Amino acid sequence: MRLLNKRESQELLELFNVGAIQSKYPAMLTVEFPLGELASANAGIRLILGFAYADGLITFPLPITGKERFAAQGLEGKARLTAPGARALAIYAILPEYRRALYV
Repeated sequence: MRLLNKRESQELLELFNVGAIQSKYPAMLTVEFPLGELASANAGIRLILGFAYADGLITFPLPITGKERFAAQGLEGKARLTAPGARALAIYAILPEYRRALYV
């Protein structure tokens, strides 16, 4: 897996917003985020991540290594979601900017 930088992630989000994501990245994408997001106060995030977990797409707990650049202490661990491009980007888009990492 390769961690996308902020510019690459933004380009993917723009493609997702115009519905062109499948033409550029038809492969699976991986989103990593701190486990604290599963207990977020935002009900929308909890609902969407709950459906992804029910579908078996989320793996946790995993250690935070530091290369993810999360705004997290590292005590909580992280979760990894691997899904088709559009679904992974939909989840990536709702997570806070400094609490997510996108890989191809």
